[in-house]
Amino acid sequence: LYWMELEPYFEITVTQICQQAGLVRQTFYRNFSSKEDILLYYMDQLFDQFANQHSAHSSFPELEPIVRDCFCFLSQTRDFLVLLEKNDLFLLMQQSIVKNLDKLVSIPLLLQKLGNPALDRYLRSYIASVFACVLKEWVHGNFAEDVDTLVALTCRLFHGLAL
Repeated sequence: LYWMELEPYFEITVTQICQQAGLVRQTFYRNFSSKEDILLYYMDQLFDQFANQHSAHSSFPELEPIVRDCFCFLSQTRDFLVLLEKNDLFLLMQQSIVKNLDKLVSIPLLLQKLGNPALDRYLRSYIASVFACVLKEWVHGNFAEDVDTLVALTCRLFHGLAL
């Protein structure tokens, strides 16, 4: 994150990261295969922290409280979110959400409601995409909307708009 505050992400080198961390490249590559892995690891840690503070909600109609809690939690990481948006890295956030979704909601219950367990990857991708896109636009708009507005919008999108 240090380097992302100084220059565009895509110009940052593994060498710079290693120098800042006081590591040799071999140690870096023992733990990570790329600099993207560092960001994914950081995001995974955020979702672990969130999950440890909140219990997973068990059904889709009860998704609103977890969405609210998640927006509130992530609003505390505004500087990081701004760096992601500034460097066009929200796809990594979406990937992290897919990976960590089981910590937030009961996917088996949602799949049961869909009636087809084979749709697992589509369901995960849809939920992560909606949440990441709303989050990205919130950051892009300088956090102009309040959390209640975002929660209402996100839940409406999760429920298929139903206009």
